[in-house]
Amino acid sequence: MDKKENKKTNQRLESTKKYIDDLSKNYSRLNIVRVDLGYKKEHKDNVTLEEANKNFKTMLNNKRSKPTIFDGMVGYVAKKELGEDKGVHIHMLVIYDGQKVREDITKGTQIGEYWKDNITKGNGVFHNCNQNNYKDYKAVGISNITHGIFPDVQYYFSNHHDCLPSPGYTDGIFYDLVEDAKAAGERPTAAFPSSHVGISTICMLLAWHSRNKKLLFIMLPFYILLCLATVYIQAHYAIDAIAGFITALIFYFGYSLLADKWHK
Repeated sequence: MDKKENKKTNQRLESTKKYIDDLSKNYSRLNIVRVDLGYKKEHKDNVTLEEANKNFKTMLNNKRSKPTIFDGMVGYVAKKELGEDKGVHIHMLVIYDGQKVREDITKGTQIGEYWKDNITKGNGVFHNCNQNNYKDYKAVGISNITHGIFPDVQYYFSNHHDCLPSPGYTDGIFYDLVEDAKAAGERPTAAFPSSHVGISTICMLLAWHSRNKKLLFIMLPFYILLCLATVYIQAHYAIDAIAGFITALIFYFGYSLLADKWHK
């Protein structure tokens, strides 16, 4: 890199730093999501810089119509490049109000999927750079895990709020509900066994014990959906839900036996 190019790079870097510093003065917390946007190999040679600019502007202009993706966005930084291997591609930083948006991995995936499926009509590709930050299980360290050491994570999840990308159709109402739950304070943690499944199973058993068939059948579809949803939205592993069900049976029938003996 010659001196002239190096000077331009340093100027861009300083400009970006100042831009983010200025945003920091207006927002107490920033959540910065980095995504690389590009085109599939079979299309990269046919895409011009002008066309890439057009696609990129279309995505930015559609921000208001995609609140599940861009709500809380306060700025962005983008650098377009043309390479022999990748063709035209864009390095993008999307900056969110950290008080409103906490899941950087989820947002990176949403932006990338929107670029790939909607903006480029299936011709695009993306790389969610934020996902790399968590591949080594930063809470405890992959080296500890491989050696069977599980140190105390203390307050790690009080300050780290990233969850797995929500499943399902991104424009669907249930997807929005899951995202709202995460934004309200959901943490990327779960329990073994699942307390949701356990408590709801006990409620079903109590309805059965009361011989109230109407109440039982009203609750049944909600109970089934809850048990399935805990796994579908990735709040629990399937084994957590199964263990929650078994634990509820043990508690319910164990307590019933003790109660019968006590009354005798």
